[in-house]
Amino acid sequence: MELHRLRDRIAAALGLAAFACDPPARQVVVAPVASMPPQTDAAPPRPPGRVLDLPTGAPCDDAIRVQCEKPLAEAPGDHYPSPYASCRVAPNFNAQHTDKRRPTAPDTCCYLECMQMEFEGRPFRAEDTSIRLATSVSRNDWRADWHPDWHAQSAWLDVAPSPELSARWLKAALAEHASIAAFSQISLHLLALGAPPALIEGTHRAALDEIRHATIAFALASAYSDGETFGPSALSIAGLAATRSLREVALDALVDGCVGEATSALAMARDVDDTSELGKVIGNIVSDEESHAALAWRVVRWALSADAGLMPVLAEALERLATGPSLEAQVASEVAIPILRRLVGPVLAHDVRKHDDHRWL
Repeated sequence: MELHRLRDRIAAALGLAAFACDPPARQVVVAPVASMPPQTDAAPPRPPGRVLDLPTGAPCDDAIRVQCEKPLAEAPGDHYPSPYASCRVAPNFNAQHTDKRRPTAPDTCCYLECMQMEFEGRPFRAEDTSIRLATSVSRNDWRADWHPDWHAQSAWLDVAPSPELSARWLKAALAEHASIAAFSQISLHLLALGAPPALIEGTHRAALDEIRHATIAFALASAYSDGETFGPSALSIAGLAATRSLREVALDALVDGCVGEATSALAMARDVDDTSELGKVIGNIVSDEESHAALAWRVVRWALSADAGLMPVLAEALERLATGPSLEAQVASEVAIPILRRLVGPVLAHDVRKHDDHRWL
């Protein structure tokens, strides 16, 4: 999922027209036949290249995904031995996965790439904006198989033990667990501000999504461990803000939802092997995170409809986020800023022009 596609998908979820982002195709000028230079003698045959040893091992110590592609039309000079001679030469080429795919896809060369299990949902913040998380404890009721529907779909839990991956999934599980509380808190703040029922419903549905994400992540943390079973401790809710202003709710939605969850969806989508059982499970989480980002934009749109004067505040927040080379900065610059411009619309634009800062219109 590239940035412009993520942007268009979120825009479509908001009922906005797609962005015309692709540059026009370059015009190809074909010279007349009469002006073409005469043909020269063919180049001498290329000397045969070396037969290379097949790479061994994974390209990283992290989780991996399998990426397959069609062989080259012509074998490269230096090439692998038959039957891989037409495969692109790269240190992450994998003969075992290529052999596994070829019975159903004969023209295939497979490569291994690193997967980063770094995803998290909406952060759960205290009144001082610090992030709250539970700690991990030994318990077995937060695994994905607590629900009967999961019993028939648990092939993705058949994984080899890996302490590093267990720790990564446990970190993700605790973040997703805290997101349940975050959306519960958001629903209360929206109710206190008189938000419409669609936003309240969407927020509660997002909390249910996070329960599923947390149980999946705890199940994987347990599966990758050496016999341990993980779950969350009690989550402290002391010192939470009882209410938040419309401005605060809009900024939270913009930063943590429109940018934060869209960044999470994009990062996961880049590392998903959707041909594996585990990849399909993660792919569903990607779709959920993308829908949560769209929900955050609906909150922002509702807040702007109530107070168009929030536009300069939100614009300034995005400009700060869009600084730097990080993926979050790219999402802020290439996804969030164009959507915010489009979201204002002609009616809101008229109201925002009353304020000093209308650079975005």
